[in-house]
Amino acid sequence: MAAVLAMLSRMKLSAEAAAEITSVTGQAISTIPDFAEMDKEGVDLVFRQLARPGGADAQGVRNPGIKISAIGQQTFGLMCYYIKHKLNRVDRAVTFASVTLPAVKSLKAQELLERNHKDPVTVPSIDFKNWPKTMDAIEQWIKGHRGVDGSSLGYVTRKAVNLFPQAAATDPTMGDANSTYMSHDDEVVARHQIIDQVAATRTLAQHEKSGPFVEEFVSNRKKVWDLLCSLLDLTDAVTVIKPFKAKCDGRGAFLAVWDHYLGPNNVDHMANEAEKTLSTSRYHTKSRTFNFEKLVLMHLKAHIILEGLVEHGYIRIDERSKVRHLMESIKTKALDAAKAQIMANADLRTNFNACVTLFKDFIAQERSTQATDRQIAAVEGGGGTGGGNKTNDRYVPDPEWQAMPKDERDKIIAARKAAREAKKKAGGGKGGGGGKGKAPQKKKQAKWKKWEITRQSGQGADCKGAGIYVGSYCSVN
Repeated sequence: MAAVLAMLSRMKLSAEAAAEITSVTGQAISTIPDFAEMDKEGVDLVFRQLARPGGADAQGVRNPGIKISAIGQQTFGLMCYYIKHKLNRVDRAVTFASVTLPAVKSLKAQELLERNHKDPVTVPSIDFKNWPKTMDAIEQWIKGHRGVDGSSLGYVTRKAVNLFPQAAATDPTMGDANSTYMSHDDEVVARHQIIDQVAATRTLAQHEKSGPFVEEFVSNRKKVWDLLCSLLDLTDAVTVIKPFKAKCDGRGAFLAVWDHYLGPNNVDHMANEAEKTLSTSRYHTKSRTFNFEKLVLMHLKAHIILEGLVEHGYIRIDERSKVRHLMESIKTKALDAAKAQIMANADLRTNFNACVTLFKDFIAQERSTQATDRQIAAVEGGGGTGGGNKTNDRYVPDPEWQAMPKDERDKIIAARKAAREAKKKAGGGKGGGGGKGKAPQKKKQAKWKKWEITRQSGQGADCKGAGIYVGSYCSVN
């Protein structure tokens, strides 16, 4: 009893308040599990009972209650949160002596974070071509939700091999010098109890199937089930999670989806598809629908898929292979100089990003050179404003034409049009007086003359009818 009273004294409670809290005739809260069960509502109720206990003594004098300072109430509530966190959520041993004021205050920010938490609104997208990315997004989305005890729901979906947390002695807690945890949530996800370890006497597979589970986990796995159903309801994955519907087993459903889409067979399939993209993509020259930037994006997406498969058994693709695939994809001689530079440099051969930058520089330089050559040729040929500009009228191959900026193509088209108009005005060009062929002759037209035909003169005998025809037209050959 002395140890618990000393602990309460460190939490700034008076001796009278500490005695009332621990007394059998008082609040009877005297063991570590007792304090771990106290939530915010329970703490508030305790202090209301201390302040206004009611009743009277043997002489009929009303019980005045016990005054509690604000700091005492605050630290007592945080102490109960600390004990629950250590004992139930990160599976650490707790003693009265280990509950110190600095240790309790170290969780103040975490307690405030959980109290003000709001579940994420944005739902992750499902990419059926990249299940490593999809499953990672789903896992992070679930981790962003909190369960009935304020814990991150990420612990519900941790891998089967981590059903039981590591031994506390070899797994330093958050805040210790050698700890691997970057936050209290990370430690909760890795160490929160799923199985009641007091009764853990069976195989791992048996425990996964039927427990015995701790009470908080049963409630939290149902919440995970609801999340998965809302996300996967209209996808093929709903068939995979259907066997877990009866028990609302969110953990079993998540692990089943993980195994189905990231199991060995599907990993091989996704790896083959990504490798096929790398080996079959081709770049000849810029066109309306494809350019070098799109080629690079295709390769980067394939790299992401392959790197995401590493933790599922795929052997990592190295930088040299990435560069080799990129080099093989480029089929234009315009970039042969860049290829030669890469092959001659050991650092470039193992740096995909540097190679991409080099190719982009060569492409930009080539376009600049072509634009300068066209401008010089246009000046030498009259700027495209006179007739017969041979430089601008030359045949431009389609790949080169597509590679030109639109404003340059428009200038060439306008110059050619102006040249044609000038030829017509000068009588030159095809069919013109100064060009090939004869000048066009006017079509011989029949001459028509208006006749006034009278019966007496007999004129207009070749015209139709008889009598007087005024305003008729007759052909005169």
